Amino acid sequence: MSKPKLGVIVPYRDRYEQLFKFKSSIHFALSKQGIPYELILVEQDNEKVFNRGKLLNIGVLKAKELKCEYVVLHDIDMLPTNVDYSFTTKPVHLATQNIPFPQYFGGITLFPIETFFKINGFSNEYWGWGFEDDDLLFRCRLHGIPLKQHPYQASSGNTSALKFNGNSAHVKIDNHIRTRGDFSITVTCQPEDLTLDHTKDKDNFTMFGIPGYDFNIMYTSFQRYTVELFDADRVHHYLNTKAVSQIQCNITITWDNQSKVLTLYHDGIKAASKTIPKGLRNYQSQKSAYIGASFPARKGEENYFRGRIQETAIWESALKPKEVHAVATNHGMPLGMDFENYESSATLQHHYTTTGIRGYKLIDLGNRETPGNLIDVEIVPWKVDVVEQLAIPYRRDSRYTTLQHDENGFLHTGWKDITTRFNQLKFINEVRRGYRKTAEDGIDNCDFVIHNTLTSSNFHHLTVKL
Repeated sequence: MSKPKLGVIVPYRDRYEQLFKFKSSIHFALSKQGIPYELILVEQDNEKVFNRGKLLNIGVLKAKELKCEYVVLHDIDMLPTNVDYSFTTKPVHLATQNIPFPQYFGGITLFPIETFFKINGFSNEYWGWGFEDDDLLFRCRLHGIPLKQHPYQASSGNTSALKFNGNSAHVKIDNHIRTRGDFSITVTCQPEDLTLDHTKDKDNFTMFGIPGYDFNIMYTSFQRYTVELFDADRVHHYLNTKAVSQIQCNITITWDNQSKVLTLYHDGIKAASKTIPKGLRNYQSQKSAYIGASFPARKGEENYFRGRIQETAIWESALKPKEVHAVATNHGMPLGMDFENYESSATLQHHYTTTGIRGYKLIDLGNRETPGNLIDVEIVPWKVDVVEQLAIPYRRDSRYTTLQHDENGFLHTGWKDITTRFNQLKFINEVRRGYRKTAEDGIDNCDFVIHNTLTSSNFHHLTVKL
């Protein structure tokens, strides 16, 4: 019995050297596995911004014409070294070597061709880098295509949290942070669905902030947690986590004033660190700090947080890594006493949780005992010791070599190209909220003009105008 025929679909423009290497590499891999295939290269020949999704749609149409039973959507700069391309009855993600976040669906993806048509393929409207693969996964969920249920632990010692509405809610607290000495800050939180501001090139949702030369711990529209602050010479510094999902988590930063090292942790694991030789700016001149906002009095830059914050704590010491992990995995032990590997209760300045609310004021359970003023904040349930499920792609463990290419996407503190921001606004604000219908935008309504077709054996090179 013959094996199902595979259509290898490759979107392409101006990468001739990579094409030569890719053709050789994919032929070797598929011949070794005994898989019959058609290699379909779809080249965008006009000067418009590159449109990966639309080019892949065109390639799948050609694969259907060539009687392919399934397809692999394949970036040209990823050469297989150990990749299983065999038939699948459901979408399977193959680019598993470096997964930036759990729902990642880009790079190399297998699809039964019938399933691809069932979801109407890719959107045709993502020009430039990014979000066409997020849209593709969303289409799978929308049409009931099988996805893997990825469990994650949502645990906490408290049963309630502060809910922030994203437009006015915040907590005003006294600022006693000595940035010229050691300190640590932790926030346990869960961002909610984001609404992005189309007038800005990025969005910041601040969980903890000190105004002036802003000192912020925030979740951003780049799906990263970020800490930003200034040094003694007023130079801006920042640290980022990798892209992460909007699930419950703990974010902690530590500052060791002797070594001049700032460290960012995500769920107790070190995400990034940086040496700042000049030391930090003195933020003690600011009398107030804020939970859930950067600076409510600054019009247009309030950066209100939308979501839940269960706990905020500040220490006059740099927590050791083992202490950070103990705090992040804490199941209800009070931070005012030592437990397990946590030994810094004596340096706890502030500790705000919903266990301490009196007369609509947030009681400080730390050593300073200064209450926080609640503004438009709700008290809502916080899930305790619950295993929740996150829908992610099915995956096959794969190995490949990535050819050198210009980095796109996230760079330092923003998108490298403005088109990515447009794509982000489209997906977050329009697609996920149902304002764009998949039936009206996809492979079934993909308009294009074929300028040229070259065919040699099982290789097809389509040059198209979009």
